[in-house]
Amino acid sequence: MPRIPEQNDWVFFLVFGCLGALAFTLNIFNRDASVKDFLLQDRASAANIFPSWLLVSAADALLLAALLSKMLPGLPRWAESLNLFGFGMSRFWLAFAGLLILYPLRALLTLLLYYTTGNGERWERFYFVAGKFYFVLAFPLAAAVFYAYYSGADGLLFFRAAAAAACILFIFKNIFYLAHPLHILPRQWYYKILYLCTLQMAPTLALVKLLFL
Repeated sequence: MPRIPEQNDWVFFLVFGCLGALAFTLNIFNRDASVKDFLLQDRASAANIFPSWLLVSAADALLLAALLSKMLPGLPRWAESLNLFGFGMSRFWLAFAGLLILYPLRALLTLLLYYTTGNGERWERFYFVAGKFYFVLAFPLAAAVFYAYYSGADGLLFFRAAAAAACILFIFKNIFYLAHPLHILPRQWYYKILYLCTLQMAPTLALVKLLFL
């Protein structure tokens, strides 16, 4: 039986659409700022911090969903039986749905943590820095998506490399947040630990369980 080649045109449009969203963030939300100006601007002179964070996070979620869908061995049994208006669940939509639950829920719980612990003034600082972090992250994600779909790389080897990179990134991200000079995490050390364990590790493990276990 002839093998039908995989059509990856959607990946091309998704990646360039996400990169276009980053350009929109610079040109519209940040008044034609360059990448360097955007990354080096201080909070006092920054414009549209919250919508920039939302748009960059959405672009990252789409890119990450595309990357995860390439690494998924298949759909869980419960996902295979889902049918919405005649459309079945795909690996991309499963990954994107997981991220669509994870990102807003984590943001909401982080907001509640900040305001219920007397750290509300740090919330804007948090998403100001997070927006820049995810902006930079979008570029290696886009490169990884292109490599995963168009290079013909060995799937198992790519999965191992991606898992190792994800662990390194996770550690770096939390050190970056802890050590940032704007002091974006809650003031008290025990709330810092609560944030790292409950709002970083737990949701990530839940997503891994949903997609891979």
